[in-house]
Amino acid sequence: MGVSLAALTLGTLAGYAAIVLMVLIGVGLVIFVHELGHFLVAKACGVKCEKFYLGFDVPIKIGPVTLPRTLGKFQWGETEYGIGIIPLGGYVKMLGQDDNPANAQREAERIRVAKVSAADPAARDQHEPELVSDAAAEYELDPRSYPAKSVPQRMAIISAGVIMNLIFAVIFAAVAYRTGVPYEPCEIGGTSAGSPAWTHNMPLGARIVQIERDGRESQHLRFDWDLRQQIALRGLGEEPKPIDLQLQLPDGTREWFTVVPSDRLVRRGISDFATIGVRPTDSTTLAQDLPFVPHMAAGRAEPPFQSGDRIVAVNGQGIDPSRANEQGELPADALESALAAHVNEPITVVVARRDTAPHLTAEDAIRQLEITIPPNPLRQVGLEMHMGPVEAVREDSPAARAGIQVGDIIRRVNGEPVGDPCLLSPRLAGAIGQPV
Repeated sequence: MGVSLAALTLGTLAGYAAIVLMVLIGVGLVIFVHELGHFLVAKACGVKCEKFYLGFDVPIKIGPVTLPRTLGKFQWGETEYGIGIIPLGGYVKMLGQDDNPANAQREAERIRVAKVSAADPAARDQHEPELVSDAAAEYELDPRSYPAKSVPQRMAIISAGVIMNLIFAVIFAAVAYRTGVPYEPCEIGGTSAGSPAWTHNMPLGARIVQIERDGRESQHLRFDWDLRQQIALRGLGEEPKPIDLQLQLPDGTREWFTVVPSDRLVRRGISDFATIGVRPTDSTTLAQDLPFVPHMAAGRAEPPFQSGDRIVAVNGQGIDPSRANEQGELPADALESALAAHVNEPITVVVARRDTAPHLTAEDAIRQLEITIPPNPLRQVGLEMHMGPVEAVREDSPAARAGIQVGDIIRRVNGEPVGDPCLLSPRLAGAIGQPV
Protein backbone atom coordinates (compact mmCIF):
# COMPACT_ATOMS: atom_id res chain seq x y z
CA MET A 1 0.00 0.00 0.00
CA GLY A 2 1.53 3.30 -1.05
CA VAL A 3 1.45 6.56 0.87
CA SER A 4 0.89 9.73 -1.10
CA LEU A 5 3.26 12.63 -0.57
CA ALA A 6 0.33 14.86 0.32
CA ALA A 7 -0.50 12.58 3.24
CA LEU A 8 2.92 13.09 4.78
CA THR A 9 2.78 15.82 7.38
CA LEU A 10 5.68 18.09 8.17
CA GLY A 11 6.15 16.28 11.47
CA THR A 12 6.32 12.89 9.70
CA LEU A 13 8.93 14.17 7.26
CA ALA A 14 10.93 15.65 10.13
CA GLY A 15 10.75 12.28 11.90
CA TYR A 16 12.03 10.45 8.82
CA ALA A 17 14.82 13.01 8.39
CA ALA A 18 15.84 12.56 12.04
CA ILE A 19 15.99 8.77 11.60
CA VAL A 20 18.13 9.09 8.45
CA LEU A 21 20.42 11.56 10.22
CA MET A 22 20.86 9.25 13.22
CA VAL A 23 21.67 6.32 10.93
CA LEU A 24 24.27 8.39 9.06
CA ILE A 25 25.84 9.53 12.33
CA GLY A 26 25.92 5.97 13.65
CA VAL A 27 27.44 4.50 10.48
CA GLY A 28 29.87 7.42 10.26
CA LEU A 29 31.02 6.79 13.83
CA VAL A 30 31.63 3.10 13.12
CA ILE A 31 33.61 3.98 9.97
CA PHE A 32 35.60 6.64 11.84
CA VAL A 33 36.60 4.18 14.58
CA HIS A 34 37.54 1.57 11.97
CA GLU A 35 39.77 3.92 9.99
CA LEU A 36 41.20 5.39 13.18
CA GLY A 37 42.48 1.92 14.05
CA HIS A 38 44.35 1.67 10.73
CA PHE A 39 45.64 5.23 11.14
CA LEU A 40 46.98 4.90 14.70
CA VAL A 41 48.75 1.58 14.14
CA ALA A 42 50.21 2.80 10.83
CA LYS A 43 51.58 5.89 12.60
CA ALA A 44 52.96 3.70 15.40
CA CYS A 45 54.78 1.58 12.78
CA GLY A 46 56.29 4.69 11.16
CA VAL A 47 54.13 4.68 8.00
CA LYS A 48 53.45 8.05 6.38
CA CYS A 49 49.67 8.58 6.22
CA GLU A 50 48.86 11.03 3.45
CA LYS A 51 45.05 11.13 3.84
CA PHE A 52 42.43 10.33 6.46
CA TYR A 53 38.94 10.55 4.97
CA LEU A 54 35.37 9.73 5.90
CA GLY A 55 33.56 9.11 2.62
CA PHE A 56 35.28 9.04 -0.76
CA ASP A 57 36.65 12.14 -2.49
CA VAL A 58 36.09 11.08 -6.08
CA PRO A 59 35.17 13.49 -8.89
CA ILE A 60 31.48 13.44 -9.82
CA LYS A 61 30.18 15.13 -12.95
CA ILE A 62 26.47 15.45 -13.72
CA GLY A 63 26.15 16.89 -17.18
CA PRO A 64 27.97 20.21 -17.24
CA VAL A 65 28.06 20.39 -13.44
CA THR A 66 31.09 19.08 -11.56
CA LEU A 67 30.49 18.46 -7.89
CA PRO A 68 33.21 19.21 -5.34
CA ARG A 69 35.23 16.19 -4.28
CA THR A 70 34.88 16.96 -0.57
CA LEU A 71 32.49 18.52 1.89
CA GLY A 72 35.48 19.90 3.77
CA LYS A 73 39.16 19.21 4.34
CA PHE A 74 42.24 20.57 6.14
CA GLN A 75 45.94 19.81 6.34
CA TRP A 76 47.55 19.00 9.68
CA GLY A 77 51.17 17.97 9.57
CA GLU A 78 51.79 15.51 6.78
CA THR A 79 48.18 14.25 6.68
CA GLU A 80 45.15 15.69 4.89
CA TYR A 81 41.90 15.17 6.83
CA GLY A 82 38.51 15.50 5.13
CA ILE A 83 34.98 14.31 4.42
CA GLY A 84 34.39 12.96 0.92
CA ILE A 85 31.37 13.76 -1.24
CA ILE A 86 30.25 10.08 -1.29
CA PRO A 87 29.31 8.98 2.27
CA LEU A 88 29.71 5.24 1.69
CA GLY A 89 32.80 4.47 3.72
CA GLY A 90 36.20 5.94 4.42
CA TYR A 91 39.89 5.28 3.95
CA VAL A 92 43.42 5.99 5.14
CA LYS A 93 45.84 6.64 2.27
CA MET A 94 49.30 5.36 3.25
CA LEU A 95 52.47 5.94 1.28
CA GLY A 96 52.92 3.09 -1.19
CA GLN A 97 49.41 1.71 -0.71
CA ASP A 98 46.46 2.31 -3.01
CA ASP A 99 43.32 0.20 -3.39
CA ASN A 100 42.99 1.20 -7.05
CA PRO A 101 44.99 -1.26 -9.23
CA ALA A 102 45.41 1.46 -11.86
CA ASN A 103 47.58 3.40 -9.44
CA ALA A 104 49.75 0.46 -8.39
CA GLN A 105 52.61 1.24 -10.80
CA ARG A 106 52.66 4.91 -9.88
CA GLU A 107 52.78 4.09 -6.17
CA ALA A 108 55.60 1.60 -6.77
CA GLU A 109 57.65 4.32 -8.48
CA ARG A 110 56.94 6.86 -5.72
CA ILE A 111 58.40 4.71 -2.96
CA ARG A 112 61.65 3.83 -4.81
CA VAL A 113 64.56 5.77 -3.35
CA ALA A 114 68.20 5.49 -4.33
CA LYS A 115 70.73 4.30 -1.80
CA VAL A 116 74.43 5.00 -1.95
CA SER A 117 76.68 2.16 -3.16
CA ALA A 118 79.40 1.03 -0.77
CA ALA A 119 81.89 1.41 -3.68
CA ASP A 120 81.52 5.22 -3.67
CA PRO A 121 82.37 6.37 -0.11
CA ALA A 122 82.97 9.98 -1.19
CA ALA A 123 79.39 10.38 -2.36
CA ARG A 124 78.12 8.60 0.75
CA ASP A 125 80.06 10.97 3.04
CA GLN A 126 78.63 14.05 1.27
CA HIS A 127 75.07 12.75 1.60
CA GLU A 128 74.28 13.98 -1.90
CA PRO A 129 72.53 11.25 -3.88
CA GLU A 130 72.60 13.33 -7.06
CA LEU A 131 76.38 12.83 -7.23
CA VAL A 132 75.94 9.10 -7.51
CA SER A 133 75.88 7.67 -11.03
CA ASP A 134 73.17 5.30 -12.15
CA ALA A 135 75.71 2.55 -12.32
CA ALA A 136 76.70 3.08 -8.71
CA ALA A 137 73.13 3.50 -7.42
CA GLU A 138 70.83 0.89 -6.00
CA TYR A 139 67.18 1.29 -5.03
CA GLU A 140 65.28 0.49 -1.87
CA LEU A 141 61.75 1.08 -0.60
CA ASP A 142 61.05 4.29 1.23
CA PRO A 143 61.33 3.26 4.91
CA ARG A 144 58.10 5.20 5.68
CA SER A 145 56.08 3.39 3.02
CA TYR A 146 53.62 0.62 3.78
CA PRO A 147 55.32 -2.08 1.60
CA ALA A 148 58.62 -1.44 3.39
CA LYS A 149 57.24 -2.67 6.69
CA SER A 150 57.61 -6.21 7.95
CA VAL A 151 54.86 -8.77 7.55
CA PRO A 152 53.82 -8.60 11.25
CA GLN A 153 53.62 -4.81 11.03
CA ARG A 154 51.50 -4.92 7.88
CA MET A 155 49.24 -7.55 9.45
CA ALA A 156 48.80 -5.31 12.49
CA ILE A 157 47.94 -2.30 10.33
CA ILE A 158 45.38 -4.20 8.26
CA SER A 159 43.79 -5.89 11.30
CA ALA A 160 43.68 -2.73 13.41
CA GLY A 161 40.39 -1.51 11.90
CA VAL A 162 38.39 -4.59 12.88
CA ILE A 163 40.11 -4.85 16.26
CA MET A 164 39.32 -1.19 16.96
CA ASN A 165 35.66 -1.82 16.09
CA LEU A 166 35.57 -4.74 18.54
CA ILE A 167 37.12 -2.65 21.32
CA PHE A 168 34.72 0.19 20.54
CA ALA A 169 31.75 -2.20 20.61
CA VAL A 170 32.72 -3.69 23.98
CA ILE A 171 33.26 -0.26 25.57
CA PHE A 172 30.04 1.27 24.25
CA ALA A 173 28.02 -1.86 25.01
CA ALA A 174 29.17 -1.58 28.62
CA VAL A 175 28.32 2.14 28.68
CA ALA A 176 24.91 1.53 27.08
CA TYR A 177 24.16 -1.31 29.51
CA ARG A 178 25.14 0.85 32.47
CA THR A 179 23.19 3.88 31.22
CA GLY A 180 20.08 2.02 30.08
CA VAL A 181 17.34 3.38 27.87
CA PRO A 182 14.03 4.93 28.92
CA TYR A 183 10.89 3.01 28.06
CA GLU A 184 7.25 2.98 29.05
CA PRO A 185 6.28 -0.26 30.81
CA CYS A 186 3.09 -2.05 29.79
CA GLU A 187 1.05 -0.77 32.70
CA ILE A 188 -2.57 0.27 32.28
CA GLY A 189 -2.71 3.85 33.45
CA GLY A 190 -6.17 4.48 32.03
CA THR A 191 -8.71 3.36 29.45
CA SER A 192 -10.74 5.37 26.95
CA ALA A 193 -14.50 5.25 27.40
CA GLY A 194 -16.10 2.99 24.82
CA SER A 195 -12.81 1.30 23.88
CA PRO A 196 -12.31 -2.51 23.98
CA ALA A 197 -10.13 -2.24 27.10
CA TRP A 198 -12.78 -0.11 28.83
CA THR A 199 -15.60 -2.45 27.78
CA HIS A 200 -13.70 -5.48 29.17
CA ASN A 201 -13.09 -3.60 32.43
CA MET A 202 -9.30 -3.87 32.42
CA PRO A 203 -8.18 -2.72 35.88
CA LEU A 204 -6.03 0.35 36.39
CA GLY A 205 -2.52 -0.36 37.61
CA ALA A 206 -2.41 -3.83 36.04
CA ARG A 207 0.74 -4.76 34.13
CA ILE A 208 0.65 -6.68 30.84
CA VAL A 209 3.19 -9.50 31.24
CA GLN A 210 2.44 -11.63 28.17
CA ILE A 211 1.08 -10.97 24.69
CA GLU A 212 -0.65 -14.00 23.12
CA ARG A 213 -0.73 -17.34 24.87
CA ASP A 214 2.26 -18.65 22.94
CA GLY A 215 4.25 -15.47 23.57
CA ARG A 216 7.11 -14.92 25.98
CA GLU A 217 6.28 -13.85 29.52
CA SER A 218 8.18 -10.78 30.71
CA GLN A 219 7.90 -8.08 33.35
CA HIS A 220 9.64 -5.65 31.00
CA LEU A 221 7.37 -5.48 27.97
CA ARG A 222 7.44 -2.05 26.34
CA PHE A 223 4.24 -0.10 25.79
CA ASP A 224 5.24 1.28 22.38
CA TRP A 225 7.49 -1.39 20.89
CA ASP A 226 5.71 -4.52 22.15
CA LEU A 227 2.07 -3.81 22.96
CA ARG A 228 1.22 -1.04 20.51
CA GLN A 229 2.87 -2.75 17.52
CA GLN A 230 1.21 -6.09 18.21
CA ILE A 231 -2.19 -4.42 18.46
CA ALA A 232 -1.56 -2.51 15.25
CA LEU A 233 -0.72 -5.77 13.46
CA ARG A 234 -3.96 -7.38 14.67
CA GLY A 235 -5.87 -4.39 13.35
CA LEU A 236 -4.63 -4.72 9.77
CA GLY A 237 -6.89 -6.23 7.14
CA GLU A 238 -10.64 -6.29 6.64
CA GLU A 239 -11.55 -7.27 10.19
CA PRO A 240 -9.37 -6.74 13.32
CA LYS A 241 -8.21 -9.99 14.90
CA PRO A 242 -8.51 -10.72 18.66
CA ILE A 243 -5.43 -10.52 20.85
CA ASP A 244 -4.86 -12.35 24.16
CA LEU A 245 -3.23 -10.38 26.97
CA GLN A 246 -2.16 -11.71 30.36
CA LEU A 247 -2.43 -9.07 33.08
CA GLN A 248 -0.75 -9.07 36.46
CA LEU A 249 -3.23 -7.30 38.71
CA PRO A 250 -2.17 -4.93 41.53
CA ASP A 251 -2.78 -7.68 44.11
CA GLY A 252 -0.34 -10.01 42.29
CA THR A 253 -2.92 -12.35 40.71
CA ARG A 254 -2.96 -12.91 36.97
CA GLU A 255 -5.81 -12.96 34.50
CA TRP A 256 -6.16 -13.41 30.74
CA PHE A 257 -8.17 -10.92 28.66
CA THR A 258 -9.16 -11.39 25.02
CA VAL A 259 -9.92 -8.13 23.23
CA VAL A 260 -10.53 -7.20 19.61
CA PRO A 261 -8.77 -3.99 18.55
CA SER A 262 -11.11 -1.26 17.40
CA ASP A 263 -10.66 0.72 14.18
CA ARG A 264 -13.14 3.39 15.29
CA LEU A 265 -10.42 6.03 15.57
CA VAL A 266 -9.03 5.02 12.17
CA ARG A 267 -12.43 5.59 10.52
CA ARG A 268 -12.61 9.01 12.14
CA GLY A 269 -9.13 9.96 10.99
CA ILE A 270 -7.79 10.30 14.54
CA SER A 271 -5.37 7.37 14.46
CA ASP A 272 -3.43 5.49 11.79
CA PHE A 273 -3.83 2.09 13.47
CA ALA A 274 -6.38 0.12 15.43
CA THR A 275 -6.26 0.48 19.22
CA ILE A 276 -7.68 -1.16 22.35
CA GLY A 277 -7.95 2.11 24.27
CA VAL A 278 -5.26 1.85 26.94
CA ARG A 279 -2.69 4.47 27.86
CA PRO A 280 0.52 4.12 29.89
CA THR A 281 0.78 5.04 33.54
CA ASP A 282 1.39 8.71 34.28
CA SER A 283 3.55 9.91 37.17
CA THR A 284 2.57 12.13 40.09
CA THR A 285 5.85 14.04 39.64
CA LEU A 286 5.24 17.45 38.09
CA ALA A 287 7.16 18.32 34.94
CA GLN A 288 10.19 20.60 35.02
CA ASP A 289 9.15 22.84 32.12
CA LEU A 290 5.39 23.26 32.71
CA PRO A 291 4.36 21.81 36.11
CA PHE A 292 0.76 23.00 35.70
CA VAL A 293 -1.48 24.86 33.26
CA PRO A 294 -1.74 28.42 34.65
CA HIS A 295 -5.46 29.04 33.98
CA MET A 296 -6.58 25.67 35.39
CA ALA A 297 -7.35 24.79 39.01
CA ALA A 298 -3.75 23.70 39.72
CA GLY A 299 -2.64 27.23 38.83
CA ARG A 300 -4.73 28.55 41.76
CA ALA A 301 -3.45 26.03 44.31
CA GLU A 302 -2.28 27.29 47.71
CA PRO A 303 0.62 27.24 48.27
CA PRO A 304 1.67 27.12 44.59
CA PHE A 305 3.03 24.00 42.97
CA GLN A 306 6.65 23.96 41.84
CA SER A 307 8.56 22.05 39.17
CA GLY A 308 9.59 18.59 40.38
CA ASP A 309 6.97 18.37 43.16
CA ARG A 310 5.94 14.76 43.73
CA ILE A 311 2.38 14.12 44.98
CA VAL A 312 2.55 11.40 47.64
CA ALA A 313 -0.94 11.59 49.22
CA VAL A 314 -4.46 12.69 48.22
CA ASN A 315 -7.09 13.76 50.75
CA GLY A 316 -5.16 12.13 53.57
CA GLN A 317 -4.71 8.83 51.71
CA GLY A 318 -1.08 8.04 50.92
CA ILE A 319 -0.18 6.57 47.52
CA ASP A 320 1.25 3.07 47.91
CA PRO A 321 5.07 3.54 47.83
CA SER A 322 5.58 -0.11 46.78
CA ARG A 323 4.31 0.83 43.32
CA ALA A 324 7.10 3.35 42.77
CA ASN A 325 9.51 2.78 39.88
CA GLU A 326 13.33 2.81 40.01
CA GLN A 327 13.35 6.64 40.09
CA GLY A 328 10.86 6.72 42.96
CA GLU A 329 8.01 8.05 40.79
CA LEU A 330 4.49 7.06 41.84
CA PRO A 331 1.64 6.10 39.47
CA ALA A 332 -1.04 8.74 39.01
CA ASP A 333 -4.15 6.51 38.92
CA ALA A 334 -4.91 7.11 42.63
CA LEU A 335 -4.75 10.85 42.03
CA GLU A 336 -6.98 10.57 38.96
CA SER A 337 -9.55 8.52 40.88
CA ALA A 338 -9.69 11.19 43.59
CA LEU A 339 -10.12 13.93 41.00
CA ALA A 340 -12.97 12.01 39.36
CA ALA A 341 -14.76 11.47 42.68
CA HIS A 342 -14.48 15.10 43.85
CA VAL A 343 -15.14 17.12 40.71
CA ASN A 344 -16.81 19.99 42.60
CA GLU A 345 -14.88 19.91 45.88
CA PRO A 346 -11.45 21.16 46.95
CA ILE A 347 -8.74 18.49 47.09
CA THR A 348 -5.79 18.45 49.50
CA VAL A 349 -2.60 16.80 48.33
CA VAL A 350 0.73 16.24 50.05
CA VAL A 351 3.80 16.84 47.90
CA ALA A 352 7.43 15.92 48.49
CA ARG A 353 9.57 18.89 47.49
CA ARG A 354 13.34 18.97 47.16
CA ASP A 355 15.13 21.88 48.82
CA THR A 356 18.03 23.07 46.66
CA ALA A 357 20.09 24.48 49.58
CA PRO A 358 23.67 23.20 49.07
CA HIS A 359 24.38 22.40 52.75
CA LEU A 360 21.52 19.87 53.11
CA THR A 361 21.97 16.10 52.94
CA ALA A 362 19.91 13.98 50.52
CA GLU A 363 17.43 13.04 53.28
CA ASP A 364 17.11 16.55 54.71
CA ALA A 365 16.63 18.08 51.27
CA ILE A 366 13.19 16.43 50.91
CA ARG A 367 10.35 18.08 52.80
CA GLN A 368 6.59 17.55 52.63
CA LEU A 369 3.85 20.16 52.54
CA GLU A 370 0.10 20.26 52.00
CA ILE A 371 -1.40 21.98 48.98
CA THR A 372 -5.09 22.66 48.44
CA ILE A 373 -6.50 22.62 44.90
CA PRO A 374 -9.85 24.40 44.41
CA PRO A 375 -12.48 22.96 42.03
CA ASN A 376 -12.41 24.21 38.48
CA PRO A 377 -15.62 25.95 37.34
CA LEU A 378 -17.30 24.64 34.19
CA ARG A 379 -17.39 27.20 31.42
CA GLN A 380 -19.87 27.01 28.55
CA VAL A 381 -20.30 28.83 25.27
CA GLY A 382 -24.08 28.32 25.09
CA LEU A 383 -24.15 25.32 22.75
CA GLU A 384 -26.18 22.23 23.62
CA MET A 385 -25.52 18.86 22.00
CA HIS A 386 -28.08 16.18 21.15
CA MET A 387 -27.93 12.84 22.93
CA GLY A 388 -26.71 10.05 20.62
CA PRO A 389 -27.04 6.28 21.04
CA VAL A 390 -25.04 4.32 23.60
CA GLU A 391 -21.73 3.35 21.97
CA ALA A 392 -20.54 0.75 24.50
CA VAL A 393 -21.50 -0.78 27.85
CA ARG A 394 -18.83 -1.76 30.35
CA GLU A 395 -18.88 -5.35 31.57
CA ASP A 396 -20.23 -5.85 35.10
CA SER A 397 -21.05 -2.14 35.41
CA PRO A 398 -24.26 -0.71 36.95
CA ALA A 399 -25.46 0.10 33.43
CA ALA A 400 -24.86 -3.50 32.28
CA ARG A 401 -26.65 -4.92 35.32
CA ALA A 402 -29.58 -2.55 34.69
CA GLY A 403 -29.96 -3.88 31.14
CA ILE A 404 -28.75 -0.88 29.12
CA GLN A 405 -27.63 -2.05 25.66
CA VAL A 406 -25.56 -0.66 22.84
CA GLY A 407 -27.79 1.47 20.62
CA ASP A 408 -30.13 2.61 23.40
CA ILE A 409 -30.79 6.35 23.66
CA ILE A 410 -31.10 7.87 27.14
CA ARG A 411 -34.12 10.20 27.23
CA ARG A 412 -34.61 11.02 30.94
CA VAL A 413 -32.51 10.91 34.13
CA ASN A 414 -34.40 10.62 37.41
CA GLY A 415 -37.52 11.80 35.65
CA GLU A 416 -35.86 14.89 34.21
CA PRO A 417 -35.00 15.45 30.53
CA VAL A 418 -31.45 14.32 29.80
CA GLY A 419 -30.52 17.77 28.52
CA ASP A 420 -26.99 18.41 27.33
CA PRO A 421 -25.14 15.03 27.19
CA CYS A 422 -21.87 16.85 27.88
CA LEU A 423 -23.16 17.56 31.42
CA LEU A 424 -24.35 13.99 32.08
CA SER A 425 -21.07 12.82 33.65
CA PRO A 426 -20.89 15.56 36.31
CA ARG A 427 -24.61 15.03 37.06
CA LEU A 428 -24.04 11.32 37.65
CA ALA A 429 -20.87 12.01 39.68
CA GLY A 430 -23.03 13.78 42.21
CA ALA A 431 -25.16 10.64 42.64
CA ILE A 432 -22.38 8.15 43.42
CA GLY A 433 -23.78 5.38 45.63
CA GLN A 434 -27.40 6.26 44.86
CA PRO A 435 -29.85 4.67 42.39
CA VAL A 436 -30.43 6.67 39.20
